[in-house]
Amino acid sequence: MTSTHPEQDTDEQVEQLARGLAGAAHINPQRTVPAWDDLTDTDREAYRADALRTLTGDCEVATPVPTVKAVRYTVTCLPEDDINSHVFAIDVVYRGAGRWAVQRGEHACLGSDGTWAQGVKEYDRGDEWLNAHRFGLETALKLARDAAPHVKVNGYTVADAIAMHTQHSEEQL
Repeated sequence: MTSTHPEQDTDEQVEQLARGLAGAAHINPQRTVPAWDDLTDTDREAYRADALRTLTGDCEVATPVPTVKAVRYTVTCLPEDDINSHVFAIDVVYRGAGRWAVQRGEHACLGSDGTWAQGVKEYDRGDEWLNAHRFGLETALKLARDAAPHVKVNGYTVADAIAMHTQHSEEQL
């Protein structure tokens, strides 16, 4: 940006950076910072002051702190080294707001009634569908553990797959 009023450029840069800093804080799930429009005037001024210090070099820019979280658990009855374990697996996948989905691949989602629904995203299904297909972590893991022994792939049951794995392992000896 160039203009005949350099202070205008600085003011716009400060405002843009302040909004960016506040936005980054707002989307961080480990913080409870409101959106820019919901901040108090005092909070906005604090972000503007931080932005100005950053732009003028009056402070060091802090290195962002990464967030690390587990977002997927895999539940299967087959041994980890079985070539088919992934196709017999059920995944418990984090879907935000502390809620988890129980999925078979990316195409089926387990409901609280024990039936599998096609699709794993809510699309236009509404809160009723979401509430029946999203769970706390412990509930989702229990549902996945309960369903895992009953998975069938191309007509083969988990018991069939385990028997084939055992037979293959014995043949390797």
